Order: sequence, then C-alpha cells, then structure tokens
Amino acid sequence: MTDAISFNGLCRNQLEFFDKNIDIDITLLCGGSDSDLDKLYKRNVGKVLHFPLYRKPNIGKDIFCLFKLFFFFLFNRFDLIVYSTPKALLLTSLATFFTFQKNRLAVVQGRVYENEKGLKRKIFQILDKFTFLFSSKVIFVSESVMRKSIEEKLLNLNPV
Repeated sequence: MTDAISFNGLCRNQLEFFDKNIDIDITLLCGGSDSDLDKLYKRNVGKVLHFPLYRKPNIGKDIFCLFKLFFFFLFNRFDLIVYSTPKALLLTSLATFFTFQKNRLAVVQGRVYENEKGLKRKIFQILDKFTFLFSSKVIFVSESVMRKSIEEKLLNLNPV
C-alpha cells in the first residue's frame, strides 16, 4: 500500500523481479492520479486496486479511506502486507492491525515532519509511534532515520 507514483518510482523493477522470479500473487493498493495509475496498470505486475489515498491531510477523506481499508482487510487475508509513505503507513497499519492481519511490514523512507517544531511535530511523532506499534516489523531505508526514531523513543526495541 502506497501511492501509485511511489510504486512507479521507488519500486521500479522490484515488482517486475518479484513477478518474474517468485511464485506469488501481488495486490497493489494505492491512491494517485489517473496517469500514475495507468502507468502502474500497464506494468502488469499484479492486481491494482485504487483506494482514496491522498497525500495532503484531510480528516474526512482520511477516515473514509481508513474505513475502506478496514473493510477490505476484514474480508481479504494476505501472507504479507507492506506499506510505505507517511499516510499509507498510518492508515494501513491501523486497518491491518485491527483486522488481525498477521505480517504487517512498515517501510519507513523518511519523516515528513523533520523540519517542524512544536505541536505539529509532536502530533506527527505520536502518529509514527502508533504506526510502529501496530506494525509487526519496521524497516528503515536509512540508518539515520532509524537512529532518530530510536532517540525520540518512537520505536519500541524491547517488545513485550
């Protein structure tokens, strides 16, 4: 689960590798523009399902997307669920945790609030903490992002 632009850019060639070399079924849940979704469909690397995921925070749209995800995961079981990008991290971790999906992998590429201060930064940190808590595994694409998350006690290194 992420935005179609991320599947097309950050996952370029990865999805094709999985499709050609590993016997798995891939389902891609994503938001995005019609042109980005069209590019993703044309790559033919799995089943593509469009979800109302938008980059900018919008409480109404975000809650709607969370409910759609919740009901989707309630009736569909997967061996592994991987989610990335800030909004997808939060919404998918919540939906998959509360629908008892077993393997929930968060791929953290950065922190959108790195240059923020005050209340806004604290709110984003709390959301990251929930994301990490509701994920069965968290992978960081850089050691510096991981270190910052540990320093700020957003990641529990000693699970109960």
